[in-house]
Amino acid sequence: MTTARKGLMTLYTAEELKLGDGKNGRPILFAYGGNVYEVSPESKLWKNGLHMGRHVAGTDLTKDMENSPHGIDALSKAQLVGKIVASPLPSIEHPPAWVNLLLSKHPHPVSSHFPIALSVTAALFSIVSILFDLRIMELASFFNLVVATTVMPFTILTGYLSWRYNYRRKNSFEFKAKILLSILLPFSMLGVLCLFGYQYFFTESYPTGPIHALYHVLVICTALNVVALGYFGGRITFPERR
Repeated sequence: MTTARKGLMTLYTAEELKLGDGKNGRPILFAYGGNVYEVSPESKLWKNGLHMGRHVAGTDLTKDMENSPHGIDALSKAQLVGKIVASPLPSIEHPPAWVNLLLSKHPHPVSSHFPIALSVTAALFSIVSILFDLRIMELASFFNLVVATTVMPFTILTGYLSWRYNYRRKNSFEFKAKILLSILLPFSMLGVLCLFGYQYFFTESYPTGPIHALYHVLVICTALNVVALGYFGGRITFPERR
């Protein structure tokens, strides 16, 4: 970072601007039209360097501000502190129109309730079928998982889009855990469906034995998986205060 003599304006490189992300006591900086502005760390509109859940400090917000409701009027609340040495930084990735419309309806929190509720219900029915030897409960458990499996692709898709555009591909532990669990979930669900089909269509008697036991284990593991996904989703939405 260098300071020019003319007007004592600070010259920022792209990497230096990124350091103004507003985290861990660092300043809140953003670029607009080649200029660099600083926002007071006391501003309630820029908590932890994030404005309205979309605009990230340390980046070029030229396009974002031109398309925002308040426009460039918000610059009056920021202090001009310097200029970018090279060309302005690329703006943050913007979603296509259909993705932007979809995300405006908050589809992931809504759709995630279905696989969680259905999978947990399936696990409870599965346990009851084991304890009381009730085949009807096992069938009810299976049909719950069929519906959960049908909804799951949309839930995973909306989760990915939310992570990519709303959270800017954030690489925290919670997101890593959700990505891993989301990769494992289709395999456990498809495993349940395949084992059920094998037992009821390729065996002559009521299913028993190791394969039947594995089926119930997968049902319960699937429920634990979606509960864990919900837990980490809650930690993202309601982060712990440290």
